[in-house]
Amino acid sequence: MRFNPDLATSVNVGSWVSRSVVVFNNTYLEFELPVGAGTARSVIVTQNSAFSAPMNLVSYAAPNITTVSGCADGNTNCERNGTDILTITGFNFGRGAAKVIVGGEECLNVTHFSGSPHTRLTCRVPQGVGYRRTVLVVQADGDISRGASELSYRPCDKGFYSEGNNITCVPCQTGRYSNLVAQPFCLDCPVGTYANQTQQTICQKCEQGKFNNNTQQTQCVPCGQGTFAGADGLVNCVPCPVGKAFNDIGAIACTDCDSGKYQDETGTTQCKPCPNGTAVDFGGQFSCPDCKPGFYSPEPGRSTCLPCDAGKKGVNKVGCDPCEEGKYSTGGSASCTRCQIGRYSNVTNTETCPECPPGTYADFEGAINCLPCANGTHAASQGTVTCDLCGPGTYANTTGNQLCTPCERGTAQSNVGSLQCEPCDFGTYMPSTGQAVCLLCEAGKYADTLNNIACSLCDEGSVSEFGLGLGATKCLSCLKGRFASSRGSAVCSECVRGRFANASKLSACYLCDPGKYSAGSAAEICDDCEPGKYTPSKESIGCSVCEVSYCDLSVYKHCFRHVAYGVLKTA
Repeated sequence: MRFNPDLATSVNVGSWVSRSVVVFNNTYLEFELPVGAGTARSVIVTQNSAFSAPMNLVSYAAPNITTVSGCADGNTNCERNGTDILTITGFNFGRGAAKVIVGGEECLNVTHFSGSPHTRLTCRVPQGVGYRRTVLVVQADGDISRGASELSYRPCDKGFYSEGNNITCVPCQTGRYSNLVAQPFCLDCPVGTYANQTQQTICQKCEQGKFNNNTQQTQCVPCGQGTFAGADGLVNCVPCPVGKAFNDIGAIACTDCDSGKYQDETGTTQCKPCPNGTAVDFGGQFSCPDCKPGFYSPEPGRSTCLPCDAGKKGVNKVGCDPCEEGKYSTGGSASCTRCQIGRYSNVTNTETCPECPPGTYADFEGAINCLPCANGTHAASQGTVTCDLCGPGTYANTTGNQLCTPCERGTAQSNVGSLQCEPCDFGTYMPSTGQAVCLLCEAGKYADTLNNIACSLCDEGSVSEFGLGLGATKCLSCLKGRFASSRGSAVCSECVRGRFANASKLSACYLCDPGKYSAGSAAEICDDCEPGKYTPSKESIGCSVCEVSYCDLSVYKHCFRHVAYGVLKTA
């Protein structure tokens, strides 16, 4: 069709007529696009009765949503029963009669805003369920909106569920729960839990002392006798371990076996008494230890073993046996100990071994009786292991001596272990008891017998045979020219000058008579003065020469002057 600028011209776009058309020449015109919607709309130009062939040349822009609001939280938590009013903003919605589709369901009462129908409209949300449901605007006779606009219905709360498109939220039944929103069904309570009310978001764990080994339960079962549940949420109760027991239901813990009892099995309701010969002194045990050696338990159920009394031994755990002769024990002994050396026991069932009494000994362990000390030995104190030999100066001629006998006076013993003392020999003596050797007689004394307790003094005029030596057995007479003036003299003294001893065994020397002399010591006789000499007194050691006119007699005590010459002159 060719355009005539002079003719009235109109342009139809789809069902809408343009308000303003300008024809420039027979091939070109311009017109104002009328309000419309849709794609590939036909365009027809009319001049008078002529019109062009329809050509699908115009497509209107598709609607576009920018916001969706009106639910509790904007475009979320929309009520499932369809009571919320949505407000949708955007552009290209059309003049009116647009449709709003929510999740495939039409929104009710769609209304274009009068002031701006293309950019704002409202509608009532259809009943529905679901999350992120697509929201579309469909232009009247036009296109569908582009973009990802959506809304979400309020989900069923925890503890509720809804099946399929059912808008009603149903509470979970007892034994079931729902711990998330928007659940299509409730879950069974798992084993170890229960729910005894509806609308539960979680299942309760079975309390201590109870269990549950099935799902979807409304209550838990108390633990049976011999079992316990010490924690919440157990699927099965645990058997009481060894050393424990419980005889009631619903135990949260098993009770320790008391002292004196034990339990070696699990899952029991009571404990066993410790058998004879065993004991345990603290609770919760799975066995009773045997009584240690030296202790015993005579009846079952004891918490402690008893110590064997002193004098007994414990080897069979249920009783004690007496110690044999030669042995002893203190309390709680596993065996009897042999008596130590120096001790003995001649009875059974003793806690101590007495010491061997004085005069006896035991030189080996386990003595039943002590042995008497042999001849020549002794034991002065108790508990002697070996007897001591009698020391020098003592003897023992019997057995079982506590002390050795001191040698009597006049005897001595220099050896040890003697059975007797020896008598003091000739020339010796012993005035006291218990001496090892006899003493030699001192100078001037002698002993001519045995067993002397003292030596005899040599008589006057005699001395001991060895002079100043010791051990004389006799006395010797002083020789001529010598003397011993007192008893017990050791040596004979020589007669001094002027004296003499003309016999043996003299107690004193004689004085030389006048007219005699001894010029040396130890004189046996006195010498006569030579003629012409004289001694006027006794004990002279030399003679004097007579003066002239004195008589010269052969041996005179005096020199006599001749009568004719005068008076006698004495020396």
